[in-house]
Amino acid sequence: MLFYWSLNDVMQGLRNHYQVTAHDPYRPIAVFRTEHSHVLQLRPQLPIAIGEVQYIVYGMTALSVYLPFYQGMTSVPEALTLGDNKADNHSAYWKFRKLQTLALTEDLTNELFTRLTIDTDKLYNFSGS
Repeated sequence: MLFYWSLNDVMQGLRNHYQVTAHDPYRPIAVFRTEHSHVLQLRPQLPIAIGEVQYIVYGMTALSVYLPFYQGMTSVPEALTLGDNKADNHSAYWKFRKLQTLALTEDLTNELFTRLTIDTDKLYNFSGS
């Protein structure tokens, strides 16, 4: 028997940390120490270049966005090619990690966090708009 879940359901499942359950203190899925998370999507009805997509989150899944990487991509935003194991102000990875740390340590309202996420998206043009 095959099971099919929507892409959104899979991503939301990976963002879950069993809030308000007996497992909440252990948070086995969406933990802060997460380096990255991947979701693969295969859509055989489309050409391979756009039908095969890898979505990647840098850092904690509950406080980040899944970025699409299409099979047919020939380049990525420069910020995704920068960085190493030392925090900096140039690589997208460290920008995401710093934003996530801020969200966990400060009393951020949803509006402020949303604004910061949108500003980060505009800075690096992740959405391609």
